[in-house]
Amino acid sequence: MVAVLAGLLAVVLAGGCDYSKIDYGKVAGGVWKTVAAARPLNSEEEAEIGGSVAACVIGDRGVIEERRAVTYVNLVAQTVSSCNSRPGLMPRVMILKTDEPNAFACPGGYVFVTRGLLKLCRDESELAGVLSHEVTHVAKQHSINRLKWKNTVSCGASTLASAGPEQVQQAYEAMAPLVNAVKDEVVNNRHGTKAEEESDLIGAECAARAGYDGAGLARVVERMKQGQGENTGWKEFSVYPDGSTRGQKIEKRLAELKLDKGGATNAARYKRELGALLK
Repeated sequence: MVAVLAGLLAVVLAGGCDYSKIDYGKVAGGVWKTVAAARPLNSEEEAEIGGSVAACVIGDRGVIEERRAVTYVNLVAQTVSSCNSRPGLMPRVMILKTDEPNAFACPGGYVFVTRGLLKLCRDESELAGVLSHEVTHVAKQHSINRLKWKNTVSCGASTLASAGPEQVQQAYEAMAPLVNAVKDEVVNNRHGTKAEEESDLIGAECAARAGYDGAGLARVVERMKQGQGENTGWKEFSVYPDGSTRGQKIEKRLAELKLDKGGATNAARYKRELGALLK
């Protein structure tokens, strides 16, 4: 499986994500024939799909490779992830060279935050809340579960894993429609109101249980509501039908759990570790 994923990353990064000239009909027949019998995704297949989507995102937008900053955001992500419903999940966080504040996660634990999001956050607890929100999306498999063709994705991932050397390139090409659909789902935060609320509440709770000020996520989403992150899905669900905001729901939940006091913000460490990226 590792070799297959490595090959997929190489193909996507070398050739981009433009598959417009491929005749999918010639290479995808075997995938679609077995859709009805496909089983739910296992963790390895989820990682296959997520890795291919992550490779597309990296190829499209580029990542910041400043080692200290990347190490720092990954340590924060691992801290909050240990309190989630899938504690064995190991998130891999990358920083995109984008000034629009945004964050999203791919299946399998690939998490992206933009440079603009890091500038929007004012302390470590706010970053922890955002990362915990995204890890919850992964843990609950929101992007996969929302797709109507979940079983097709599973079947396609199995096809990749079982392809022989002479079929590998064709298998990658057959997977392109699936990869692009998942990419659109996660990059545009199209999880739906219920999934966003679940990720808000569980994400804030996990951040608080990890020792952070759980209201950090509330502060970020309220700031997004004020207009920052205008072109991202983070603003789309800023107010619920009952008139309450995402931030208010988060704070209410934390108070119910008695997790609304005493958490760390670590503002000085946040500024120190991210340094030049915040300027």
